[in-house]
Amino acid sequence: MINQFVFLLYIGILGSGFLFLFKKRLGLVNRYLLSLPVGLSLWVFMLLVLLVAGLPFNSFAVLLLSLLLLVMFIVLNFIYKNFSKVDFKYFSIFMICYSAAAIFFLSVNSSFFSNDSWRLLMGGKHIGLSSVLTNSMISISGVYSYVIHASSGFFGFDYLYAVYPLTAFSFFLFFIFNLHDPSRSGKFAINSQLFFCFISAVFLLSAYFVFFNAFYVHSNMLFGLFSFIALFGLWKRVKEKEKCWLIISAIALLSSCFLRIEGPLFSLIVIVILISRKDISFKEKLLFFGSIFLFVSVWHIKIFFAFDSFSNNFLNSERILLILFLYFITLVSLLIGQMKPFNRIKENYPLIMLYALSIIWSYLILVRGIKFKGGVPVLRGYGELILNIVKNGSWGVTWIVLIVLFLAALALKRVNNESVFLYYIFSFGLLFNAINLFRGGWREGWGDSGNRMLMHIIFILAFYVFLKFKNAFFPDIEENVQKT
Repeated sequence: MINQFVFLLYIGILGSGFLFLFKKRLGLVNRYLLSLPVGLSLWVFMLLVLLVAGLPFNSFAVLLLSLLLLVMFIVLNFIYKNFSKVDFKYFSIFMICYSAAAIFFLSVNSSFFSNDSWRLLMGGKHIGLSSVLTNSMISISGVYSYVIHASSGFFGFDYLYAVYPLTAFSFFLFFIFNLHDPSRSGKFAINSQLFFCFISAVFLLSAYFVFFNAFYVHSNMLFGLFSFIALFGLWKRVKEKEKCWLIISAIALLSSCFLRIEGPLFSLIVIVILISRKDISFKEKLLFFGSIFLFVSVWHIKIFFAFDSFSNNFLNSERILLILFLYFITLVSLLIGQMKPFNRIKENYPLIMLYALSIIWSYLILVRGIKFKGGVPVLRGYGELILNIVKNGSWGVTWIVLIVLFLAALALKRVNNESVFLYYIFSFGLLFNAINLFRGGWREGWGDSGNRMLMHIIFILAFYVFLKFKNAFFPDIEENVQKT
């Protein structure tokens, strides 16, 4: 428990040290609430670099690099004079609260497990002890989760169970906090924002499957929260003109790329939305997508040549080539979008993406929908999906309420740059359906991959709904609405 506490403490300090570099632009609360997920991703990226480069991958090397990374952030903050007495006071408060939360979740191990969970734990420990990746690991799950659990091999604890509820708790606070507008004052504005914060807290805590995934040793909760942070960061960059939010968005998006095999495909939705924006400079777009393109390409090229065959059809040579091809096409689209004849087309990239995904989905319904799997037409899987949503997926009434509210929200007054959310929501829905049809449809029960993948969109959908209703009931909170 002590080793795991020290590790979690380091991750929190690492994340806050990095985010201190943007302290004047991120805001005090966001800086600390994002410390754990950002620190966790930075640590995972560091280990991935070691794995890809073939550098020593052992306890000593990881400990040395971890300390060097932390010292680098501390030195940069002192150079830029980011740390004052007031900052030290708030940092101390953060560390006390963070330590208390970590101790609580370490002392109350309420983890949920499935066969996938055991595979992640054993695979992660295998990497930590032998520094070897196998094709059976990466052809089934994203490497991010394995690298998280490699810490157990490095630092001598059974498994990193507290990281899931602690990260989820930090994210829930971040989600709730960002439903309020700190620029608004006055009793009415403050009370109205507190009301919506309370409603969002009730929603997050009363949705059983959301609560379940906070303790479930798997990738679904992490993928859902990183997807939200990535899209939220893009929306904040457009809304507030703060470039640092794109850095946070890039870290979150890169994390989702490595969390699940289909992660790079869903990440392309955010990238396409970003490329289409007129209010983001070409330099920002190139740095944002270039960093993701580099990491994703190098990793997939590495595993393409590392293994002669793959033990599972979730990821194989053909799908690696497809991911590389799509990212190359996206890079070309970014570059030609700078040419004057293509400016108008560039602005419509998200619509083109929606049309393309609609065609792919329609094709899969025609080609695979009538095929049989175990004597049952694949298309009938939609009935199983509906049953999971309303009864068998452990969601309770969460999705019924959320879908009704979403349909009602579409008719309400627009909020700032809501197209960022809508393009993602509809594109996610089409890609989600296409992927599940491609793999053979759905099955009943909470453990179905399609049912668990609903976690990937629920935070984005819920935030959009809360945002629309907040603006409808309390219009003084949101103003200067841009109809884009």
